[in-house]
Amino acid sequence: MAFKNARKPGGKKTVGSGGKNRKALKGKGPTPKAKDRPAHVKYRDKKERNPKNTRTAQFTKEPRRSFSNNEKRSASDFILGRNPVLEALKENVDAAVLRIANGVDVDDRLRQILTLASDKNLPVMEVERRELDRLTNNTNHQGVALAVSPYKYPDLKEVLAHTKTTPLLVILDGVTDPRNLGAVIRSAAGFYANAVVVAERRSAGVTGAVWKTAAGALSHVPVCQVVNITRTITELQEKGFFAVALDGDGDMNLDQVDPDLANRPLILVIGAEGRGVSRLVAQTCDLRVQIPMSKKIESLNAAVATGVALYSITRSRKLD
Repeated sequence: MAFKNARKPGGKKTVGSGGKNRKALKGKGPTPKAKDRPAHVKYRDKKERNPKNTRTAQFTKEPRRSFSNNEKRSASDFILGRNPVLEALKENVDAAVLRIANGVDVDDRLRQILTLASDKNLPVMEVERRELDRLTNNTNHQGVALAVSPYKYPDLKEVLAHTKTTPLLVILDGVTDPRNLGAVIRSAAGFYANAVVVAERRSAGVTGAVWKTAAGALSHVPVCQVVNITRTITELQEKGFFAVALDGDGDMNLDQVDPDLANRPLILVIGAEGRGVSRLVAQTCDLRVQIPMSKKIESLNAAVATGVALYSITRSRKLD
């Protein structure tokens, strides 16, 4: 038991609080659940899932908090900047929430963004600019960030079951750049492809960057994920598909391919820039072709090569 004005071994007096700090010793009750703590990531997830927690098309302040490392890495799930966000909303991109930086300058584009958000019943939240910087990994966002909902990859078999024209598929082998994937999707939509197919692992998936680059084409061409590219090509070949791989060391030039091939179920396989189509995938395909081009350039990137090849195929196809 300690007494007021008692002496320490060194001879100095110690003074007690006289009971003034007694309240600080009282318990604060049970710790709230993670979803009920504003500083926790699950609190934000709950607010985004429940539209009642936000005022549609009006600034709703988001609690001041710190973002975890996992959240920082999710910047690819945002469409950033006023023009990209405006175009995305016009193209009916599936979005979860729109974040606006506190004190941002309001111009015509932002007014249009808020109007579209209101029409779509999209939650709008006002956040501190510093927090928006951290959430988007300090990418130039112009005070506007549109959180994209996770893309729902359709099943390839179901896509083919609902295809009314002669199927044309684009399969990407090892393409990891989301901007390349977005550009491939645009070319696929422009040249009547029925789907773009990617692997579940070691390949680019559909993120905010893909939505942005595709510029609305995802509304017309689905992206399907498969476990194994080689196995998928083999299964499609058993159903009558003919597989053509773009390869710098191909058997013939693209313009030498029999035009009749374009009018049967067809697979166009594109590899990553530099590495190209993997050896096993190339061996699985029925034909390897190369794009005739100047020797000054070693290869085209995946998006450009896809556009060139699809254009050549379309010229020979009988379209309704």
